Amino acid sequence: MAQAALAHEALSALRTEIDRLESGNPSPLAIAGRQDGWQSAGANPGDGVIASGAAGFDLALGGGVARAALNEIRSAATADNGAASGFALALCGLALGQVGGDGSQPRLLWIADPMGTSESGRLYGPGLARHGVPPSSMLHARPRHLKDALMIAEAALAVNSFAAVILEIYGNPPKFGLTESRRLNLRAKAHRRPLFLLRERGEEEASNAAARFVVGPAPAAPERLPGGRFYPEGMGNPVFHVTIEKSRNPSPPDFYLEWNADDRLFHEIDRDRIVVPAGHHTEGSVALLSLPRHRPDRAQALGSVLAFPRAS
Repeated sequence: MAQAALAHEALSALRTEIDRLESGNPSPLAIAGRQDGWQSAGANPGDGVIASGAAGFDLALGGGVARAALNEIRSAATADNGAASGFALALCGLALGQVGGDGSQPRLLWIADPMGTSESGRLYGPGLARHGVPPSSMLHARPRHLKDALMIAEAALAVNSFAAVILEIYGNPPKFGLTESRRLNLRAKAHRRPLFLLRERGEEEASNAAARFVVGPAPAAPERLPGGRFYPEGMGNPVFHVTIEKSRNPSPPDFYLEWNADDRLFHEIDRDRIVVPAGHHTEGSVALLSLPRHRPDRAQALGSVLAFPRAS
């Protein structure tokens, strides 16, 4: 009981410290909370990373995606929302497979944004299963207001049964900025749990995320058939074009990552495999429409243009 009381007191102190934003007038409890390791810089060596399986991508991130941190995934356009969501779910699949087993089934929490739901749709159970995420492991929250979504995210990070939490935000709302991202990042560090901020159709802005990824779609890499032919593009595993936007590298590195839902691993693929090599045709490809024939090469002249007085 004494330890629980001390933990509650420390938690109150830490919340006070965040609310004050180091205003220069911290309370004694806030000072004690600061000494308790809440504001330690960076992830603790025991926190570990979420290894993707793609060696180059993991190397660029220092071993993988930070587990005890806020990581931001954004799409630049509405058409890219599906790719960004798929990449976030793939990371959740990795977190599920790499979480330590204590006999209980790990869970995931998706905190939806009303605008994002109307633009991109809701989660689909069979699609989750095909993507390597068991539908039974996914919990879905639909708060009406952003403040409620932030409150749910903070509370969920303290729940041990969650392997990861996804917070969906559409665009760049004025009530979510550096202060809110810092608070969430501190909570993720304190509870050693990954929080993925899915910013749909969002612009780049300052945040406390450990890493920020810009994700877009890419055609599935064609597979070679016997005889030198290829499967049609788009028939293979999903491929994501991922740019590490927040990075220590002088130029943001980008990767084409293929997600294998069966193995729950990413594979980095060569850019040359994105397009079918010249001179090869996809298997079973035929012309859908006949080519136009016996038509003039260009439109005929309009002729004389007459001006008429207005009728009224």
